[in-house]
Amino acid sequence: MLRPWRYLVIEGDARLALGELFAQTCPEGATDQEIEKARKSPLRAPMVIVGIASPRAHPKVPDIEQVMSAAAGMSFLSLALSDAGYGAMWRTGGVAYHPRVHEGLGLKDGESVIGFLYTGTVATEKPGCPGRRRISL
Repeated sequence: MLRPWRYLVIEGDARLALGELFAQTCPEGATDQEIEKARKSPLRAPMVIVGIASPRAHPKVPDIEQVMSAAAGMSFLSLALSDAGYGAMWRTGGVAYHPRVHEGLGLKDGESVIGFLYTGTVATEKPGCPGRRRISL
């Protein structure tokens, strides 16, 4: 019953603001191309779901288990979206750990970003894995 997670749903113009936040995390000396890539990354999908681990003090449930629970929830969300016919891609990268992103997203002390779930309509299917076989039961 701890529910040590929360989600932010970012759509529309809010993705532009997220892109600006990402661009601000580029290191000094980054090229214009690298900054623009960071700025445009939230525009890859019409919706970005930010998974946030939000552990709560508990004598029997260590923080790491709560963070793993939050990550499992993000994974289940990805599976549910896929089952509903949407595409979902979970990304992290350096921006997930950057203090400026944490501040911009309003994270509290002890919270962390567990990933960005880029969500939208599937434009193209990925090819099957070579050597992968279907099993009939």
